[in-house]
Amino acid sequence: MARKNNKKKKKSPLGGRVLGEKKKEKKWGEGKEGRKKKRKKKKKEKRRKKGKKKGR
Repeated sequence: MARKNNKKKKKSPLGGRVLGEKKKEKKWGEGKEGRKKKRKKKKKEKRRKKGKKKGR
């Protein structure tokens, strides 16, 4: 069995950006929301599929 690599990567303060490049400011509530919506959509799809199996 392959061993899982769970060593924490050290994060650089720049986060892989070009030296001296500033991080883009985000408006409140922006960014995370998109991922949340995608997850919700996937959950809904799964639920729909489950329902179809039951009604065979």
